[in-house]
Amino acid sequence: MSNNAIKVVSILFAVMIILLPMSWAFVVTQTPGPYFATESNQVLDALKAAGLNYCEQTESTWQVTGAQGGKSVRISSDCSKKSSDTTIFIHTQKFDSAQDRDDAVRLIQKTINMNDLNGGVYTYGSYVIAVQGPTGGKPISETLSQVKAALQK
Repeated sequence: MSNNAIKVVSILFAVMIILLPMSWAFVVTQTPGPYFATESNQVLDALKAAGLNYCEQTESTWQVTGAQGGKSVRISSDCSKKSSDTTIFIHTQKFDSAQDRDDAVRLIQKTINMNDLNGGVYTYGSYVIAVQGPTGGKPISETLSQVKAALQK
């Protein structure tokens, strides 16, 4: 292999190492969408319609400014399996203003990126939807795609 070919391969390799993580961050996050009034059942119904299977639901209120409550939902293709290495959660939280909602999105995005977490964050009206996959587990890109598609309808 010639010197030029080695240089080209080295540059391509370096570009891939830099761009792949950046593209993953782009895939799992999106700019907050428009703020409008909506209810929890609208968000959860949209996610169910996208083919996500709910196993368990619990009420939750995040300890951030403007949070008004929401739900945490465990999803799985087989609800009888409770293995932590395959568990995916979807957390929804309603916010009282676009500013508070968008601040929460930025905080979650920063946490995901800083800690290299397996998840993503989206908005739907007054809601923030955080998707949390197993730490160190297989990337949950299929689930993230389903969530993103459900919230764009």
